[in-house]
Amino acid sequence: MKKASSIKAGLLGSVALLAFPSVAQEVGQVPPPADEDTLVAEKVVVIGSYLQGVGDSGALPVTVIGRDELDASGGLSTGELLANLPSIGDIEFTDNNTGTNGARGDVTGINLRGLGSGRSLVLVNGRRIVGHPQSESVDSVPVTFTNVNSIPANLIQRVEVLRDGASALYGSDAIAGVVNLSLYEDYDGTYASLRYGESTETSLTELSASLRHGFKFASGKTHMTIAGSYYERGDVSSTELPEWYSTLDRRDLLPADWLGDTQFDNTSTIGPYGRFQSGMLNGDGTFTGVRVRQGGANLTSSSGVFHLQPDAFPGSVASLGNGISIDDGSQDRELRYNFYADETVIPKVNRTNLALTFTHDLDSGFQVFGEGMYYGSESDTQRAPGPFDASLALIIVPASNYYNPFGAVGSPNRVAGIDAPAEGLDLVIQGYRPLELGPRKIKVNQDLYRLLGGVRGEFGGWDVESALGWSEADARDEEFNRQSKTLLQDQISLSTPDAFNPFGGPDANPESVLSKIRISSVRVAESSMVTWDAKASRPDLFSLPGGDVGAAIGVDFRHEKIFDDSDPRLDGTMTFTNGAIPDESDLVGVSATRDFGGDRDTSAVFAELNVPLIGEANRFPLVHALDLQLAARFENASDYGDSLKPKVAAHWFIVPSLSVRAAYGEGFRAPNLVQINQGTITRRNQGDADPYREDVTGTPNDIGDTYRTSTRFGNPDLEAEESESTVLGIVFDPDDTVLDGLRVSVDYFKVETTNAITVIGVDRLLDDDFARLTAGQAGNPNVIRGAATPTDIAAFDAYNLANPGTQRAPVGEVLNVIDGYVNLDGREVSGYDMSVSYETRETAVGNFRFGVNATKLDTFEETRDGATFDELRRNGNPEWRGSASVTWSMGGWQSGWQVRYVSDVEDTSATNDTTGDLWQVDDWYSINGYVSYEFDQGIGPLGGTGIKLGVRNLANELPPRADESPGYLSGLYPIEGRVIYGEISKSF
Repeated sequence: MKKASSIKAGLLGSVALLAFPSVAQEVGQVPPPADEDTLVAEKVVVIGSYLQGVGDSGALPVTVIGRDELDASGGLSTGELLANLPSIGDIEFTDNNTGTNGARGDVTGINLRGLGSGRSLVLVNGRRIVGHPQSESVDSVPVTFTNVNSIPANLIQRVEVLRDGASALYGSDAIAGVVNLSLYEDYDGTYASLRYGESTETSLTELSASLRHGFKFASGKTHMTIAGSYYERGDVSSTELPEWYSTLDRRDLLPADWLGDTQFDNTSTIGPYGRFQSGMLNGDGTFTGVRVRQGGANLTSSSGVFHLQPDAFPGSVASLGNGISIDDGSQDRELRYNFYADETVIPKVNRTNLALTFTHDLDSGFQVFGEGMYYGSESDTQRAPGPFDASLALIIVPASNYYNPFGAVGSPNRVAGIDAPAEGLDLVIQGYRPLELGPRKIKVNQDLYRLLGGVRGEFGGWDVESALGWSEADARDEEFNRQSKTLLQDQISLSTPDAFNPFGGPDANPESVLSKIRISSVRVAESSMVTWDAKASRPDLFSLPGGDVGAAIGVDFRHEKIFDDSDPRLDGTMTFTNGAIPDESDLVGVSATRDFGGDRDTSAVFAELNVPLIGEANRFPLVHALDLQLAARFENASDYGDSLKPKVAAHWFIVPSLSVRAAYGEGFRAPNLVQINQGTITRRNQGDADPYREDVTGTPNDIGDTYRTSTRFGNPDLEAEESESTVLGIVFDPDDTVLDGLRVSVDYFKVETTNAITVIGVDRLLDDDFARLTAGQAGNPNVIRGAATPTDIAAFDAYNLANPGTQRAPVGEVLNVIDGYVNLDGREVSGYDMSVSYETRETAVGNFRFGVNATKLDTFEETRDGATFDELRRNGNPEWRGSASVTWSMGGWQSGWQVRYVSDVEDTSATNDTTGDLWQVDDWYSINGYVSYEFDQGIGPLGGTGIKLGVRNLANELPPRADESPGYLSGLYPIEGRVIYGEISKSF
């Protein structure tokens, strides 16, 4: 939201020093000269202040990444570029997500400091842009985020990262920091590029084409830049990867001290050989299991449970024909299903971006400006065929089913000699996966539009600017090869050969049957934002002995809106009514999710002062200069209330080359529109006993043997999450000495959040209800009970008679548990950012630039329900992230190499049975590099032509192994392996 300001070409280098985004340096450095043939004038927008010169003086912990650095990184999406920054935590949302009701497709969310994508503010040209229309749940709480892939990497002129909380300047979400993506504005000339790359290890291919054209007209008063890009990537299947990454049973691939550990067998018990329970469906929706015998031999367990397997497997007790037998024992591991074999690990993506920037200088001295942007993408991926799981689809195979082995006497497939009643037994499908349905295919189409127009200039000694903006995003997510519960129940209830057959193993059902239960589900979401702002600043509001006091003031307004339209089979329009337990969801494997929408109006006022306490006129030894930055912002929203957040920062120059900086600020994150307005989500889970009634009645519902209903929906009473952030750093930047070109900085940071939004959990709500009731209080209001029936009252009377010391007042059965969103949790993260860079003077063998950037986490603690958990070096929170680079240029030649490093972590999903140690995920590094040559503009047709050869992950370092479905922590490492690319470009 800071005004773009023109500065001299000599200050242009304060934006960046190194040639890779992960080693991009802080502002304040001397850059290589700009190419005068292609750049009319660079405009630097350094976030962290509305006052020119504050952010780029080194007073704030800001990292700036220039266009050369972005080009040299080798990445083709904005998400790939930003993932290289050490201050970026694990990527929470990626395009390999295939889970239902999440954000799928061409998406990447930025997670500064590992605090969560919802706590990192993303700006485009200094202003907000609409968030992704679909949310993603993290720890059962929906998170909204900005999809940075919607901002084209090759149309970005500069990336600025403020590594400090900034709610006092930018408002909600800026808890962990701010990322500003600055698009080309004053480009002059034409630049076109074509790039192709492919993996040396898989079938991955990449194709990218881009065009930029900037020109002036109207006697030089008007400037326009038009740009476009197209990106295409092929998909990669898990079967193309080494065994560890393509199988879910990794027991035989483990080191000696873990060998055979069943924690690393993540295959599914739900496969083509089904698991069932025989018995009778009761009128109350419960199911009573019944043992089945054949000639005195058990075909099922005492509760009627059995599974199918090939005849040759041990334990087979009765053949059903076609090589399939019944087994009454536990399911052999060899029958488990490797659902990852059907996964696409890198989706197919097509992406188109268009951008336009416009400026026109008025005779009055003011400038009119405008921006337009379009993003469109299509993503295709797939996952395993859908399972039938009793927890989400209680499908009953009636005794009348043609293939029921325990069907009525006379049924063609009833097993001979069984003691099942003559009318037969119903069967509950506990787990079954019809592979013949084929993989579930997912297609996601996304669009984003942005328009903005404004005016800037000088009025009465103030730099003023105002703009009105609109942006809108939509996503259409369609998943094919799903199953309708209603259609499945109809087909499985037939007594003819065209009935659905879950008893035949793989490929038991022909397409003529499958087509009668197969459907696709569609989810459509849309988000929009309208913004207006007006601000004014001046560097000389009044003077102090240390210098002029700068001031900035402003107001802004935004209207946000979101709408999420679930498939009719999920939103309650088409419900499951012909089964044992009616359900609002008619889609197998997915809980009901109601449509919802919501909007919010937010108004804000803000002010900032830059106060030079010590300057040229009053400096003294060891205090060359001392400046203060004071800022505050008041924000009022139409739903959750208001927030007033201050910030104070100081920058103390001990000597011109050595300075200390410090900052303290308070921040907040508003509850997002999903958390406030989300439609009802219904869950039915088994195993949640009612501790108050289970010892009294012993009914299946009370002891947790049935599927207890719980609901979750938006909470309009949520409050904003609060935070405090602290930064303390030192910067060494010698000038005009033998060390000219060297820059060293070290910053300590600490961020504490409170009042974070979470869910309590059904089991904890029932436990709290028990504690209240046993204390003679009213029960938990979120545990909804029916009235106590005469049978209930009689059971409580009997219990109280038998337990005189623990009397319990009669209450009715639990009908529903509302597990809504509440303000409860907190988090504390602290550590150090370190940066060293050096650029040589001109030498006989060219120019060299060296750099090292690193972030060390010192603390990562989460508070949940009053308890504190240490998450440092756990899962996605490595202690160290870093990168080092060297670049060289001489004449038309240029080359750059980078090493990216992530330290080891512990995977909490696997614990060694002998030592008790968690699984260690090794450290990881990746080497990227390129060599390029550009022909001089004056040599004829080849003039301005550039050729580049590059490689990502030169050593083909695959992600370190972890106990996760994909075999690695996908938020920390890429899976693509070595990628070699070539690029040809032309500038005019």
